[in-house]
Amino acid sequence: MPRDPASPFPLGNLDASAIPGAVRMALPGRITDIAEAPVMESILERIVFSVLRANFFFEIYFDVDIEVDGTVDIWLVAEEDDSIDEEWLSSLQEMLTIAVLVPPGSRLLHNSWTRASFIQGFKVDSLTVREASMQLMNIFYPE
Repeated sequence: MPRDPASPFPLGNLDASAIPGAVRMALPGRITDIAEAPVMESILERIVFSVLRANFFFEIYFDVDIEVDGTVDIWLVAEEDDSIDEEWLSSLQEMLTIAVLVPPGSRLLHNSWTRASFIQGFKVDSLTVREASMQLMNIFYPE
């Protein structure tokens, strides 16, 4: 979600896109309800983390960013600058596209809601499994 730079809440201004060497991976679709963006960012962070941890063996840092228009970007920063190339991004996108076919569980949803509320500085609306699954399909399977 776009951050308010004047926000008094300290975590509201994190933005990996500002890190030198960050690589943007734009996802093919978008979310349909921007009010769900904070929770969807947290859900996607957990999915991305699980895919990266299971499949790649070098240090990589990332951030999920959902813009006001609903587009979704994953910003990646590798410990070694040459680790992220087009082939690697394509491989990651393919793995994520498969990973989102499994609906998020209730623990993941609750944890994501808690994290999103903490980062936003207020309680955000929670999502049902169906709502989260539909948003993931909108993001990864837009047609």
